[in-house]
Parts: sequence; C-alpha cells; structure tokens
Amino acid sequence: MNFFESEYGKKENDSFYHFVDTFSNDRHDGAVQELVLKLYDYSRSHPNPFIWLDQIVEMYDVTESSKIENLPFFDVLKFDIQLQLSGAKELLKQALELSKAPGGPAPRAENYLSDLSIVERMEHAEAQGWDPLYKVMNDWSFSRAKTCKGDEYDPALTKEADELRKAAKSMLDKLSSELFSKSPEKFLKDMQEMKQAIATLVEVVKRFSNVFEKEKMNKGLVDFSDLEHLCLEILMDSEIENNKIFPSEIAINYRNQFKEVLVDEYQDTNMVQETIIKLVSADSEFDGNLFMVGDVKQSIYRFRLAEPNLFLGKYLRFTSEGENTGLRIDLSRNFRSRVEVLDGVNFVFKQIMGTMVGEIEYNHDAELAKGSGYPVDEAYPIEVCIIDQSNDDVSHEEVHEDIFDKSELEQKKLEARYMAEKNQKDD
Repeated sequence: MNFFESEYGKKENDSFYHFVDTFSNDRHDGAVQELVLKLYDYSRSHPNPFIWLDQIVEMYDVTESSKIENLPFFDVLKFDIQLQLSGAKELLKQALELSKAPGGPAPRAENYLSDLSIVERMEHAEAQGWDPLYKVMNDWSFSRAKTCKGDEYDPALTKEADELRKAAKSMLDKLSSELFSKSPEKFLKDMQEMKQAIATLVEVVKRFSNVFEKEKMNKGLVDFSDLEHLCLEILMDSEIENNKIFPSEIAINYRNQFKEVLVDEYQDTNMVQETIIKLVSADSEFDGNLFMVGDVKQSIYRFRLAEPNLFLGKYLRFTSEGENTGLRIDLSRNFRSRVEVLDGVNFVFKQIMGTMVGEIEYNHDAELAKGSGYPVDEAYPIEVCIIDQSNDDVSHEEVHEDIFDKSELEQKKLEARYMAEKNQKDD
C-alpha cells in the first residue's frame, strides 16, 4: 500500500512507528493495514466518519478511579459474559439430564450439580459488579469426575455427558483468560497506555481517508459509500449542533414533495442510509409518512455494514395498534413454500433465535404462516443439512475479494459441492 510507504518515509513519525509495533508482528505489517482498512470501511457507514472515529479515542479516557461498569463498551462485555455463562449452564444441565437417563453416568450427577453451582455463583457475582466477578472468575475449578465403570453404565451416554462438561469448562476457561486474567486496576492502566496508539490509529485512518478521496477524485471515481455521503452532503444542513443533523433547504423541498417514503429490506440499512431517509421524511413516527419493510429473520446479517438495531428497535417499539408510536404490520404469510418447509423453518428458528442470540424473540408474530395453495397430495419431508467448516479441505485459490471475501466464497463452494453430491446420489 503506497499510503503506508509514505508514512514510513516521514521524518519524526515516532507515534506511527509505535502504533505499527503495537498492532503488528515482527515479520510484516499486514495486520495493521487490514485494521486501517476495516476501520475506514466501518467509519464510512456513519454520517460523520471523523466524529465517529474521535469517539473511539474518547472511550479510552479513563483514570485509576474509573469503574469498568461505566466504560462505554461495558454493555457489550456484559452481554457476552451473560451469554457465555448461560451457554455453559445449559450444557451442564444437559449433562445432568443424561446422568438421570437409563444407563447414564449417575455417579457424575454430583459433579454436574457442583459445576452448576459454580456457574450460578458466577452469575450472582456478575449481577453485583466487575470486581466481585473478577474474584470469582479467578477462584473456581471443576471437581474430579466420579468413576463410572460397570455394565450398568452406557459408554456412549457417559462420553456424551463428558463432552458436554468439557465444552462448558472450555467456555468458562476462555472467558476467564480473555476478560479476567488481569485485575480491574491493570485493565484500566492498559487502557490508559493504549490511548496513544488508538489515537494514532484514528489519525492514520483519517489521513488514509483524505488520501484515498483525493486519489479517487483525480481518477474521476466514486464508490458506493461515496454516493451515500455525497447524497448526505446535499440533504444535510452544514450547521450541526451537538451531533444533531438538520435538513438542508433541498431536503425540506423533498419532504414537501414526497407524500410517502418507502424503504425495502430495512434490516440492511446502515446509519448513513438511515440519516438520508430521516432527512427526506416526516419527523414523527406516530403520524409520519415513512413505510419500512424488513424481515426479522434476516436482521442477524450485517449487509453493507448494516445496523440491524435500527430495524429491531422499531420492531419492538412499534405496536399493532400504532398508539403513540409507529404501526407494526406483521406480514407472516408465505406464498413461496410448502407448509413442510415453513414448519421446518419455524421449528429451527424457535430453537436458536431469541433475545440473547438473534436479538429478538421468535414468537408467534415472527413465525411463517402458509399463504400458498399447494395441493396436499403427499407428504414432502424436509432435511436440515449442517456443513462442518472446521476442516480446511477447500482449496485457497485466489478470489476476487470485491465480489466475495474468502470465507464467504469457501462457504458457497462447500454448499455447492454438497448439493452436487446429493443430486448425484438422488439420480
């Protein structure tokens, strides 16, 4: 990257060298370049990229007396901790149920109950605060598994329960090492020391943004993000108060012109697009003129750096009556698929989607309902195929990264290979 070469060539650029040393290894700076590009791309999904970048640096404004619970990203940490503890607890409950089954490892029920009490102690400490949880996460261990020998114990059930327990322990070990290997005081000190490197990272991203923009202008090129921001410049008033954006005269003219504003695939909207939509539509949710269509089951994706919480927030806030807020209309009838497919999809999503995973409850309103009139001549059983991507047997040939990233392409190749093999068997 020519930009990095120019940075290396600058005199008295010690902060840049320190930044590179912080985020790269001793062989190459590929990780640093990738970090700059990713942060640049993500910043462009916000109405004012530079303000958003500055806010990242502000997150590291901490002192020795700061509370970790007051850090701006604490809610994200808390959510992840709760998710991991809940997952470990569920695994141990499954192991305990196996110990109660005929032929199950009954002597190890005592182990599983003890393990569950440890997780519950962690959950209790998490509710009290970071310091109590830090102490608990550094003072726990699973007891030695009881012996299960004899014909009365099914080896398969014993092994299954053992694997569930190992998986739970692995989750807790990882949580302990990633978040609680350092004391709260050391955690805050590290953040203070990292602030300069983060500030330099942000400045490098800004400089790259300016250089990249000039290069595109020289060549008469724009990308998708440029089109969004150019549109935003036209619709947004130049005066911004307290990060609040006001419509320009042109945007107001469009507001007066548009009777209705319709947005499809709303779950794929990012912050820039949301701002554009707001600038040309009426302000009020209750009696506004904005109509949005989105799919709750697709809200887990991050298409073009989408912010699904925009969709999820309205989905949860709007009501079927539309009183004092927006009106929500659930379009649950599906006209494309047979009832067997719909039942299968509903069954799977009910198991895996909730407020903890998937960010929304897959309830009756979110279910798919039959809308088509397929003839009921015979049953059409469905299959759920799970492709294990943990083994790396897919060739790593060069790909066009502007179309797919490598992981996405390899996933598609695995799916295509599976379908081809299945079709051959069916023939």
